[in-house]
Amino acid sequence: GRGGALMLAAVPRFTVLAAASIGAVVVSGPLLMWMLDGDIGDVAGSVYGRLIMAKVGLALAMVGIAAHHHRVRAAAVAALGRGRRPDVLRRLGPGLRAEAAVGLALIGVVALLANSTLPDGEIRAAGAAGSSAGYPGGGAPAYAGLSTVGYTEGAAFGVEVRPLAPGANTVRVAVAGHDGAPLGDVEGVRVKVSNPLRGISPIEAPVREGASAGGRIATYEADVSLGFPGEWQLEVEALRSGSPNEALAVTLPVKPRLSDIDAGITEYDFPEGAGAPLFPLYDPATGTIWISDASKPVVWAFSPADGSFERYPFDGRASAALDVDPSDGTVWFTDIPEGRFGYVDPASNTSATVELPKIVPVPERNLAVSIDADGSGGVWIAIVNKDIVVRYDRETGGFDLHRLPGEGAAPFGIAADPGRGAVWIAQQGSGEIGRLDTATGEIEGFAPAEGPLMTPETLTVAPDGSLWVSEHQEGGAITRYDPGLGSFVRVPAPDPAAFPNSATLDRYGNVWFAMHTVDKLGVHDPLTGEVASVPVPSAGSWVQFMTADGDGNVWFVEQGTAKLGRVGVGYAPAAGQGAAEGPPAAAGDGGAEAGPRYSEVAGPLVAAGVAAASLIAVRGVREWRETDEAVERAAGEPTA
Repeated sequence: GRGGALMLAAVPRFTVLAAASIGAVVVSGPLLMWMLDGDIGDVAGSVYGRLIMAKVGLALAMVGIAAHHHRVRAAAVAALGRGRRPDVLRRLGPGLRAEAAVGLALIGVVALLANSTLPDGEIRAAGAAGSSAGYPGGGAPAYAGLSTVGYTEGAAFGVEVRPLAPGANTVRVAVAGHDGAPLGDVEGVRVKVSNPLRGISPIEAPVREGASAGGRIATYEADVSLGFPGEWQLEVEALRSGSPNEALAVTLPVKPRLSDIDAGITEYDFPEGAGAPLFPLYDPATGTIWISDASKPVVWAFSPADGSFERYPFDGRASAALDVDPSDGTVWFTDIPEGRFGYVDPASNTSATVELPKIVPVPERNLAVSIDADGSGGVWIAIVNKDIVVRYDRETGGFDLHRLPGEGAAPFGIAADPGRGAVWIAQQGSGEIGRLDTATGEIEGFAPAEGPLMTPETLTVAPDGSLWVSEHQEGGAITRYDPGLGSFVRVPAPDPAAFPNSATLDRYGNVWFAMHTVDKLGVHDPLTGEVASVPVPSAGSWVQFMTADGDGNVWFVEQGTAKLGRVGVGYAPAAGQGAAEGPPAAAGDGGAEAGPRYSEVAGPLVAAGVAAASLIAVRGVREWRETDEAVERAAGEPTA
């Protein structure tokens, strides 16, 4: 009948529309997932990821039903060609009903995706309202608790979480208007917590009324359990009777006390022939730990995956400071005895050295102590005995010289911060931190109001833009400088005989530093002010420099014993404080580099999906024409 003919003609038309939709989803879906969370482990291990897999499964079921419809269509067209009128409605009806049911289920899963918590990477990007300037990388003070105010379109939320520690916590919420006046139609508050990285979907906590703020604004309280360290997501929703509900998300950076950290140390002996290993550096692209040698013309590469060392020789005397150029993976070094610098290229197993320009006073050798490759074609070198910072242009081979103001600045540590247009300089002689503006070339010095820093040697740029500077002398400290506030916070070493040096941050935002003249490592929690020491197993270690890998484990070089050390930073709480968490695996050993990257999985799937959608669309257009022609030919023929 006419209904069957219309249905028969609609199938290929719908195929073209569906193919175009599939092509758009195949491209936009993986791209959106990459923007939200590029870690395939986070996605696969979360509730959000399981919903995505359910969505894909339902979509594949619809594709299977569509294939059945196309077989029915082909048979019907063939029957029309033989002069018969097939019962299309009867044959397509069950499949259409099944397809509609699967489609409704698919819409339901999409609705759940839109309202569920995203994986851990998106929690970090969401950056909820309010963060404390003191936390490296953003967040709120641990154990002192979180206290913040966040705004939505129609309300202001006051949120407190105490003590913001692993275990039991109390959440207090107050809701008001943007002007601070009460909202009369607020009937209650809903509180949820989640941790998608561990597969914990939003859990709603019972809410009770709390004390009124000033007697006018109602407050609410809930008890929640944050069982282990990590970034948790707190969702608070004001339930309103006369207006749409208002919801706010807050990220809770939960971290352990220093006393709850399991800092197990593993030592690796350098191969025979190593001279005086000095400076470690982690390469995030390969997971390699690079180490300089202060007495031989070689740079060492250590693979955490199999514990092996590889040597990269060069034409010179020794290597001191190191840096990896993120643009191509070349490893740059300073050769202090030769007054030169250079690089090794692990990809081609080649090396080269570069002569520095002549700088007055010319007879004196240029003591190039520190180096930093900015990733945009520039290599910065600090020349300590000439009060000069040099930028080497890799493309032209030219040099730009920047002389520090004043006499005897003695630049030592150097760190490029391209995102903020600055190069930071630790000035040993003047006791200042210098800031070189890369746009203007101007250099400005900063020091505490109470007096200059004590022999500032190395500096580290933290994720929040603050600097950690080592005051490298007996009775020294590590000092945090906040460029935004212009403030200095000094943290004395836990051993007064130590010479603090080379700060680095672990997975919890704690600051580790070498103590050089004593067989200990220092660790400081900038949120609580705690500072502690961790003994190095080998006597006479003479640790000067440290680095941290992609899992937040800390690596250090024992120059005195020719060993490389690793601190496996994990969480080992006291009884009743929460779930234990072992040290993260090293790269290549079940760590960040072990599994497939998101791009390696999504890229081929996107390409295959686009190709398949294109083929389906072309086939649909052809079938559209065939079906229309068959229906038109059969329109005037008698029914079989």
